[in-house]
Formats: sequence, C-alpha cells, structure tokens
Amino acid sequence: GFLLDLKEKTKSTYFYGVGNEEILFVVAKEDGNGEYGFSLRVGHRFPITAGAHGKAVFTFLPEDEQKVILNKKTLYFHGDPGNLDRDRLEDELIKCRQKGYAEDAGEMQEGINALASPVFDSSGKVIGVIFILGIFSKKLFLQYGALVAKNAEKLSSLFGYVKEKSNYSTIG
Repeated sequence: GFLLDLKEKTKSTYFYGVGNEEILFVVAKEDGNGEYGFSLRVGHRFPITAGAHGKAVFTFLPEDEQKVILNKKTLYFHGDPGNLDRDRLEDELIKCRQKGYAEDAGEMQEGINALASPVFDSSGKVIGVIFILGIFSKKLFLQYGALVAKNAEKLSSLFGYVKEKSNYSTIG
C-alpha cells in the first residue's frame, strides 16, 4: 500500500492515529526500515495536543472545538506545557494549513523529529492523522512533509474526501 511506500521513502516509522478531544490513540503502526525503530505500540495514547500530530489535527478542527482545547490548562503543542508559545503556535498553524502537514523538531522527544498530516472523512471532518517519527534531518522536512501530506490525502480519498483548493495545498 501507499503507506508502506511512505515508510520506504522516509525510512521512518509511520503511525495512524484517531482521537477524541483528549487523547490520540495509535491504531496502526509500521516500523521504518532505517537503523532505528520506536517501541510505541498500537493502542499507545498521546495527549491530543502533543507535537506535530496535535498541530495537524488542531489546525483543521472547527473554531469552536479549537477554543475548547485552547482553554485547557495543559497543552503539549511544544512538548512540555511550560514551553507553549501561542504566537509561534499561530504561525505553525498557518503553515500547516498552507503545506498540509505539521512539524515537531525534537520538542516532544529530543533528537526525534515528527511530521504529521490530517485525514478527513467525506464531509471534510478530521478523523485521524498520519505521522512519521524518525531521526531524519530538518533539511528533509519539506520533502518528507509533502510525502506525509500526499499519503494523508490518498487515505482521505478512500474515506470519500474530495480536497477543496481552499483547504490546503501540498508542496511537491
């Protein structure tokens, strides 16, 4: 499948997660073919706002759902909740909407980078997220991010989603 192609091209571990307003659950995982893998198992839980996948999901939520999340005391968008920078987050969300993917450059776990892109259903609602974890260089973010976004788009199309030009555009 195309997700295995993503794993091969990035040599990273890919995950598919679904969530609710609190938690993202890993429901599928495939270890990369690089030198390192990650011991996260299917069923692993992350805070819904954690790192790249949190930004990718949050970016495309309806405004009322975003407000509920932003009113929570503990937000993990930049790793430790004490590191949250709301101005920077706003810039990252704009970039995510433009590129179709979000980034985490080692903030959730030092030395481990993550790129994530949302998966939509036929109504355009976010129903999950594809993300990769790896020790790849920041120089590869644009290339790998475009691959993650393209694969999320393909998976979304299987759920009946038709991308609107106004939603986001992938680069590459």
